[in-house]
Amino acid sequence: MEYQRYREDAEIINFPLKYVEGRDRSVDSYKILNQVQRWYRERLSDSRDVNQYLKSRGLEQKSIDEFGVGYSGSSYELLDFLKRNLISMEEAKDVGVLSNRDGKFYAR
Repeated sequence: MEYQRYREDAEIINFPLKYVEGRDRSVDSYKILNQVQRWYRERLSDSRDVNQYLKSRGLEQKSIDEFGVGYSGSSYELLDFLKRNLISMEEAKDVGVLSNRDGKFYAR
């Protein structure tokens, strides 16, 4: 099952998953994560310096594509992307894209 794969992937990178009782928001979460990952990948393809850095570290384009490597840039750029795409900060926080500290949201 796909959820099993997510759980296993999360365990590999030591990322805690939260399970919440209530309505099934997995579809919404999946859409948000897909949008953000697509944006990260677009940002990587637009950033020549970051691509050069990855190549200097031995990453081949095949690996970048296969593992969905992307580039986030600064926190405010992600926040702007989320706002432009009408993704609430709370939902983005719930799926692990943002964190909240002192009443402000930050990219993770």
